[in-house]
Amino acid sequence: MSRSTPANGALEARGVVPNTVLEKPATAPTPVLEKAAERPEMPADVEAWLKHLQETERRKVELSGNQTAELTVFMQKSSVLGAGMGLMDPYDQSEGANGDKEPSSYTKGKILDLRPQWDELITFFNSVPPPEECRPLADDYSRALDEIPGMMGDLGEMLNGVANDPQKALEQAKKMQNGSYSGIDRYFARTDQKLGEICSKYQKAKWFNIASDVAAGGMLSKQMMGGLGAPGGLTGGSP
Repeated sequence: MSRSTPANGALEARGVVPNTVLEKPATAPTPVLEKAAERPEMPADVEAWLKHLQETERRKVELSGNQTAELTVFMQKSSVLGAGMGLMDPYDQSEGANGDKEPSSYTKGKILDLRPQWDELITFFNSVPPPEECRPLADDYSRALDEIPGMMGDLGEMLNGVANDPQKALEQAKKMQNGSYSGIDRYFARTDQKLGEICSKYQKAKWFNIASDVAAGGMLSKQMMGGLGAPGGLTGGSP
């Protein structure tokens, strides 16, 4: 009888080990399930505001493209019509003797009207306040957008004064190209970077981009403005 006690004890010890081994596989998947449940979801207010930004950006790109085309037409007409444009009142939209407006007068008037469209876009952008997480992004975008009406005003003033004071217009063009509005494109580029960071945070594909070629890469580009001092250009150089 004395020998049965150790045997029973050994059997009990052996019975404990398999139970421990069987329990381990059942607990292993738990951390994996928890990680899947913790995957970040983009908050509804963040996604909604980003869609508002997307629509603002769409309008910005369209407006910039349309106005760049208008400026190109104006500069082409100016180089052909020359100093005669300076004799016309850019605000005068009255009809001529044949019942038609002078093309140059109409074009110059349109240049001075480019700013209100940007003011409308700014109002649209500000109509939806950003959630706190998007505020740094919104601040950069707003800072860039707010400078564009001023740029358009200076650009219109410069082009409208070409015939009267070509040298002054050329100096204004160089000043604008060399940094007066360099912050516009820079802040748009920063906005695009921050947009990507927010999308990455929530593991969501970045579904639109912020264009950063409105000023130096667009309306103030060398391709657009370079003809001012060229022979036969807007400043009246010799061919």
